[in-house]
Amino acid sequence: MELLKSPDYAYLLKASLQDLHRQNLERLSETQLWREEINFFQKLLERYSSQISSSEQRKKISHFQNLIIYYNGELLDQFTHDLKKHEKYLSRLLQDNESYSEESFRQTHIKLLDELKSFKKEFIEMKRNLFLFTESLME
Repeated sequence: MELLKSPDYAYLLKASLQDLHRQNLERLSETQLWREEINFFQKLLERYSSQISSSEQRKKISHFQNLIIYYNGELLDQFTHDLKKHEKYLSRLLQDNESYSEESFRQTHIKLLDELKSFKKEFIEMKRNLFLFTESLME
């Protein structure tokens, strides 16, 4: 049996509800990891902010701190909320299949995966930029 590296839409349509549940739990775990990384980044910025002398570097620090506040204070909270709500819907779907729509669950699942995938790309880019910036401060 061939394993899929990442789920695509055709796979999601065929995936069992248990597989979708597992994907959802993985995404919840991933949001927690992102939150821990963000806390580390904040500490990193705090550590090197005292070494900043130029206004351009201060602007970069401010930019990164604004992203950290937005990610940690809003975006990750919203993702966590949405994923937990999605899990509750699945639980109700499994208990009372007639009152809840599996198709609606699958559509929401795809939407959540798309949003998280987009954020992950953005987050990776932010991390890369932050690492380059802090590395320049270490020199």
